[in-house]
Amino acid sequence: MSDPNTAPAPNRMIPLVLFSAFMVMQANFLVLPSLAIFISDDLALSNAQISSFLATFSIVVLLSNLGWSRVLDRFNRKSVLFTGSVLVAAIFFLTAFMSNYEGLLFARVLMGLVMPMIGASVLPFIADIYAPQERPKIMGYVMSASYMVSLAVIPLVIMASELTSWRFAAIGIAAFTAGVAAFAYFILPRPEGAKPKAAKAGPGFNAFAPENRDTLSRLIGKFLQTAGIFTLFAVYPTWLASDASGGSFSSATMALIFFVAGGCGFLGSIASGRANAQVQKITDRLDPLMILSVICALFCLLVPIFGKSAVVLQHLSYAPMIFFQSIAVVLLMNTLISPVPATARGYINAMSNIVFQAGIAFGSFVGFLLHDHVSMLAVGLVAGVLIAASALSFFSSGRAREETA
Repeated sequence: MSDPNTAPAPNRMIPLVLFSAFMVMQANFLVLPSLAIFISDDLALSNAQISSFLATFSIVVLLSNLGWSRVLDRFNRKSVLFTGSVLVAAIFFLTAFMSNYEGLLFARVLMGLVMPMIGASVLPFIADIYAPQERPKIMGYVMSASYMVSLAVIPLVIMASELTSWRFAAIGIAAFTAGVAAFAYFILPRPEGAKPKAAKAGPGFNAFAPENRDTLSRLIGKFLQTAGIFTLFAVYPTWLASDASGGSFSSATMALIFFVAGGCGFLGSIASGRANAQVQKITDRLDPLMILSVICALFCLLVPIFGKSAVVLQHLSYAPMIFFQSIAVVLLMNTLISPVPATARGYINAMSNIVFQAGIAFGSFVGFLLHDHVSMLAVGLVAGVLIAASALSFFSSGRAREETA
């Protein structure tokens, strides 16, 4: 049965436009930290100033997600995405001309306020215009942008900053974002399921209501999975470079580990739609997210068990974990956004972003604590336990869905 809120996508360029918009969102989280050293040298900023400059965006975007969560669904998603892209492009351009710490901080606050206009629109847009069976595949294509940022965009902006200035890199991102706005305006359709008049009464959807146990269980699962992954992620580079626990790897070796893993993550995102279909062919009793979570938990534990005796062992543990985790992220977002009414999808996406950021903060804290005071094996064990716990939450979600079916 087709979704009554779904219209056929009229243009093959739509996934590319949404992919580019997702890249802009990821660039805000990943590219600016990569430019921090160049900004610091140019403006003679202290470490404390750079840290606060980077942290400000995360704090403001968390709070603005809370504020925007109920508002964005009241407007047409195409208009929100276009307006957000124009504003983000303008702020990136403004950032390039800031000459002091206060100006940079002001620009990051502005960016944190408007970024949810893009972040809470891209994935709900997919659910609005594509048939349910197409959504995992399209979401996989779009969300692979986060790995493309790591594989290509970050090296490019670092190279541009070294050859010219970080300001030219910021202007380049601004120009790219302006292009996204233009393509969004001319190519993206107006989703039937997200018309302003359909949302004026408010979404009326509460993720914490008893009747929405399925959604709540998946949000809890996302927190646990994110916390588990970042328990390992937060300390993994430090552990690789440390002389403790069996010696250290060179920067070139570490770069290769992350490059291979990033490539696997990109392929995993692209393959997520096919992976979901294959699992459902085998069994309709098990949630694919449960299977993927258990696999990721096992690979998390293998990372410290394999240790640093041979680099190939790290490739065989870390890269597959990233591959399966990238599939899980796509399928989780699809199962969070698709089932809810079109007029609540921006709200759910914003709530998911909040849960994701909370999971990063909690997992990073636990990871550093265990790494500094216990061992890397403890890091891998706790990370695996948290991810395995997310599998139980997804199982609970499936039970709730069966009871309400």
